[in-house]
Amino acid sequence: MRFLAVAFALLALDDNIFVRGYCNLCSDRGVQGLYSNMPGRDSLWRGQDLFSRLKAYRATMQWDSNFVLYNGQNGVKWAANSQGTGATRVVIQGDGNVVAVKDDGTPAWASQTAGQGKGPYCLMVRDNLVWGNGLKVFDDNCDWFWWSGRSIAGGANDTGIIHGTAKTANAVDAIFDRLTQDPAAIGVIYEDIVKDNAVRSVFERIVATSTDESTDVVTQEVGAFSSEAFEHWYVRFSASRSD
Repeated sequence: MRFLAVAFALLALDDNIFVRGYCNLCSDRGVQGLYSNMPGRDSLWRGQDLFSRLKAYRATMQWDSNFVLYNGQNGVKWAANSQGTGATRVVIQGDGNVVAVKDDGTPAWASQTAGQGKGPYCLMVRDNLVWGNGLKVFDDNCDWFWWSGRSIAGGANDTGIIHGTAKTANAVDAIFDRLTQDPAAIGVIYEDIVKDNAVRSVFERIVATSTDESTDVVTQEVGAFSSEAFEHWYVRFSASRSD
């Protein structure tokens, strides 16, 4: 009965027939997610999935207790590495923390986002974005406090936390607009990025998690952000957008 009730609740989420008090992105049509302070809609149990709008991304609580984000084309994009812990569900708590818990309530993994921003919160699976695809936690102001990352470089799972605000997201959007309009100014754009710690942290994650093994300059860890790495990333990004 519990499984059927929760499955019905997850299906209902896709209709987006609510949600007052939450960020508008939490009720983006076709995007499934978890919602704090909503019993039955705050948890993902073992064997259940959440899908992004275009089904390009799938977050699943596996039977081995690992919480994993998959991309249909490239496999695992991020994992909590909670396999074998006995966790039976992932829940987004009223304090904004996303936790994999056992039946007795013991935590096996957490996003470490408790107390960030202002509730209520949602955990959404995003796709078809220029940047920021994957799992994100949003508060009621649409500030975001955790991002699983776009992809995993070199096969390593990155569980780093990226904190940001709607203002930061707008600033990053503006950078992408500038890159599109004036790619020759990439050097100046890089200098502007590194002047803003919040924007820099986002681009560190974007560049570090979108490199591949065939690239000479591969930033395997967030924090290794250079103008050369940024330019290499932009070449690949431009090519992917023109395909």
